[in-house]
Amino acid sequence: MKPPHDFEPLNILLSQWLNRREQNPKQDAHFLPQNLSAVWAHIVGQTVARYAHPVQLVGHTLGVEVSSEAWSQALIEQRPFLLHQLKAQLPQLSIRDIQFFAQSRS
Repeated sequence: MKPPHDFEPLNILLSQWLNRREQNPKQDAHFLPQNLSAVWAHIVGQTVARYAHPVQLVGHTLGVEVSSEAWSQALIEQRPFLLHQLKAQLPQLSIRDIQFFAQSRS
């Protein structure tokens, strides 16, 4: 069965999105690939993922919201390991840095 004319395969859509993103990295600043949270949780573990989770991708920098400054400091020390793991598991995102920030209190 042939797909409808307006159907684009996912790999083509992803490739087009990545090309647009390289040309204008701030365009999709708050868009996070659906599997990023799952990959993050796999890398850091479920316990840490409850207190630190990715919330934005701006250019090549991943923004991670943490529940406290203590978590931020602990994860900053792990930044090289985390970057290495993210690059290995999500090479298409070209993540070069991770910024940690504490949740805003209402």
